[in-house]
Amino acid sequence: IWDRAEAEFAEFVEKFPESSRVPEAILFQAEARLERNNSTGAAELLLKHLDQAGTWKDQYLFWLGEAYFRQGDFQAASQQFTRVLQEFPGSPRRLEAGLGQATTLAQLKQWEPLIALLQATNSWFDHAAAAMPTNHLVLRGYLLLGEAHLALGRPAAAAAALQPVVAASIPTRSAWQREYLLTRIRLAEGKLDDALKGVTNLYKLAADTGQRNLLAES
Repeated sequence: IWDRAEAEFAEFVEKFPESSRVPEAILFQAEARLERNNSTGAAELLLKHLDQAGTWKDQYLFWLGEAYFRQGDFQAASQQFTRVLQEFPGSPRRLEAGLGQATTLAQLKQWEPLIALLQATNSWFDHAAAAMPTNHLVLRGYLLLGEAHLALGRPAAAAAALQPVVAASIPTRSAWQREYLLTRIRLAEGKLDDALKGVTNLYKLAADTGQRNLLAES
């Protein structure tokens, strides 16, 4: 009930301005605005109170990045996600921020920086992949990595990047993305029979999601 949540967190901040929970309440108020498709309002609120965020600053920066991303301001989103990675190595939002950064780079078609981000040795992604190989964010990272290699005309590298995802159990929407990317890789490699089989799978997965846009893509 996002409208009520936003109103009541705002009321709490107004009634108890000296409370130690004000930074937390402002954060939740901003999240409620995002869920109400008010990304501009969420960004304004987070920016206004960023200096008072205290121990919640990494969360403020993450959601600020998310707000900018939803506005389509990918450069600004990238800056905020990068700050989480650089300034808060222990943040519980670190993996999400890293994937947010990778996704913004994909939107900007900055493929080489995306590959460098996800393939860096001893990085946040390296650690997450080792500790949680089936985590949906980790698997999403492999999909982005495969997309980047394919965009640069490297189908073999794209296929290699997808190996951890091929046999993984993932939600239908992600499974469609995986099959879509694999089919495009097969086309790029000239494996037309395999690509045609992939198209058949794409139609089935798209139908299972119930999303007409995926049927059109298929």
